[in-house]
Amino acid sequence: DLTEKEKTLVKRSKKPHNVGSSHILASNKNGTYIFRWDPSVFIPMSLLDYQEAIQKRINGESFAPPTLDIDINDTCTNKCKFCFSMGFRNQRGKGKYLVLETQKITEIMDVFRDMGTKHIRFASAGEPLGHPDIAKILYEAKKRDFQVTVFSNGDLINKGNRAQAIAEYVDLFRVSIDAGTEDERRIMHAPH
Repeated sequence: DLTEKEKTLVKRSKKPHNVGSSHILASNKNGTYIFRWDPSVFIPMSLLDYQEAIQKRINGESFAPPTLDIDINDTCTNKCKFCFSMGFRNQRGKGKYLVLETQKITEIMDVFRDMGTKHIRFASAGEPLGHPDIAKILYEAKKRDFQVTVFSNGDLINKGNRAQAIAEYVDLFRVSIDAGTEDERRIMHAPH
């Protein structure tokens, strides 16, 4: 059931539409989307979800990794004081980011899909939405029947077609909230 606020937003939008396990409830004239996630979709996130793989490991059997964590880039819109990858970026110098080629990413996806991996998580050493082909990458992951998770700072969600791609191809979109106020966020994240 929708909350009263969601019902109001839906009434104001042209038409809410179902997009896989998420729903776009509404979008405003600036392109800001409001999502609703379907909790019935399985997203492996705890040790209990890996019981089969753990048992195979104990038995000395081979098994596919249940989840593929893939860093597709280290570009970011912030300079978080607590970020482990800031040191790597600083060593390379300003503006020298690493971005994995889309073709290489899809090749990696194919290898892991063929092994039996069911879940892919884009939790980059930077901001996954900063990859120039992120919409295509998310599409390719979903096309390969992965459960798709993206960890993001949320800064780029309304850039280009990212919000639509998230709604269509992502099963879990997690935004990190590391500060209680906008002033604290500016201090912690030092956005560019």
